[in-house]
Amino acid sequence: MLFAIIIGIWATRSMVQLDRLFINFLEHFLNPLTCMMRRVRNILIFCFFCSAAMLQAASEADSLLRELGCGNCHNGVVSSEVVKTKAPNLSFAGVKYRPAYLFSYLQNPVRVRHNIGVARMPDFAFDVRESLALTFFLSEQRKLPDRVSPGSKAGGAARTSSEIHKIITRELQCTKCHIMAGEGSNRATDLSTAGYRLRQDWLTLYLLNPAAFEGTDAGMPRFFFEDEENGASVHGIISDAEETAASIGEYLSAMGESKLRKLAAEFLTAKKNYANITAKMGERIFLSQNCLACHRLDGAEPWFNRNGPDLSLESQRVRPQWLRDYFSETHAVRPFGYFPGSGSRMPDFDLNEHEVEILTKHFLKGNRGIDQREPERLSPYAMKKAELLLRDKLSCLGCHRLDDVGGRIGPDLSRVSKRLNGPFIDMMIQHPRELVPESIMPEIAMQPKTASLMGNFLKQVHMETTPLGYLSLIDHRPFNPKARGNLYREYCSVCHGIDGSGNGYNARYMPAVPVSHSDATLMGQRADDTLYDGIHGGGVILGKHHFMPPWGETLSPHEIRSLVAQIRQLCRCEGPAWSR
Repeated sequence: MLFAIIIGIWATRSMVQLDRLFINFLEHFLNPLTCMMRRVRNILIFCFFCSAAMLQAASEADSLLRELGCGNCHNGVVSSEVVKTKAPNLSFAGVKYRPAYLFSYLQNPVRVRHNIGVARMPDFAFDVRESLALTFFLSEQRKLPDRVSPGSKAGGAARTSSEIHKIITRELQCTKCHIMAGEGSNRATDLSTAGYRLRQDWLTLYLLNPAAFEGTDAGMPRFFFEDEENGASVHGIISDAEETAASIGEYLSAMGESKLRKLAAEFLTAKKNYANITAKMGERIFLSQNCLACHRLDGAEPWFNRNGPDLSLESQRVRPQWLRDYFSETHAVRPFGYFPGSGSRMPDFDLNEHEVEILTKHFLKGNRGIDQREPERLSPYAMKKAELLLRDKLSCLGCHRLDDVGGRIGPDLSRVSKRLNGPFIDMMIQHPRELVPESIMPEIAMQPKTASLMGNFLKQVHMETTPLGYLSLIDHRPFNPKARGNLYREYCSVCHGIDGSGNGYNARYMPAVPVSHSDATLMGQRADDTLYDGIHGGGVILGKHHFMPPWGETLSPHEIRSLVAQIRQLCRCEGPAWSR
């Protein structure tokens, strides 16, 4: 009995020890696995939240880009119909807006509507003359919607201001969405500004039928008339509809009277000072800035589908700090259009700090792989040699500026390293059309050592110059360089002029006057082969200025012969008899 108890105790202890050994065994092998699984779990959780944050940031950036309509001018961003539904229809701008207000607004656009999200009218840096020309052009646009006619302008029964104020605030409850003289909710427009912004007759027409101007999804209720099912006849919702609408228009106009007098005086002064400004100039400016990318104007045809750089390459192209600063305050990079001669500008959207950060991160998300190694340090001698090559031998300064010398076609080279990544600079020197297919920058036959020298020079040079501004759209006539696929217009007219007379917009910035291709006497002395050689090899071949670039590495022989034929059309002449 005692022996059995001893054996039982021993067996029990042995089993406990075995259990402990087994447990230790499991802990020894399973603990690392458990720890590893915990780490994997934590990593997955971290990745999940990072992915969620990235998706939210991407969604936020995409939404902002759509609202601003960036893809309507730039490739690399999806085009947007959203902004087109929010931007005003300009087909009836002349009926809707007071000219004095348009003139002021174009110079200093401010937020008017608070019901369209982050969409906004950007600042194109229009000066007085440019704004005046645009005002004249927009004031000519007077096409009313089909279902709208001027109608009666009678004010109806006389009502006091207090009666009209009561109708606006109580009966129609306009101040639920609008603010007026500090009263109401600022969720749409400030009615106190309507009088100096909008024509009184248009206010009446709009109040009677807002859907005709804005579409069926107009946020503005139809207080006065309602369409029958057939859309032809109407019946009144309130009595004296036309008279009441006219009285409201008169009341709102009176509220803006003092402001309108000030704007009208400024507008009148501008018209007197610049009597040569015309609506035709305004039309060219309107088309040059691709306004139709956002606004509707019946009968107008846009110059381009896109008129800005491809933003899909932005992370490879520009430096992060430059892009952040550029979003904060845009400025001229190409003085007279992304497509030279078009005069297009990058407008300032007045982005806040949060929007700047969103867009900067969005466009630089692929920037990590950029090789930003320091360029080969050049000696003072090598730096001077590179500068002299640019000034005295190469054609680069025919288009680019360096220390106040050079053309106004491409970006300023004086401190280009602050803007562009080093590898991008090297590639643009050697293969510009591969990086930017729509660019007219020619490919120059250059020894590898020379190309390396120029690349290192541009990565190190920093000359303090006055920043280039946008060229005047009045003093320099903008045109569509892509029209009709005309090679001469695209490649030559910026210096030689559209008509070949040597008066292109860039000619005034050249040290030598470009040759007049419309001069029959001069062109009649040159054989077609001579013209071909000049286009192929540049100005140096013909003993002319080296700023005239060689196009032989860029254009095909067929394209060069096509340019020779176009020169013959411009001069209306043939080469000398011996060459025919």
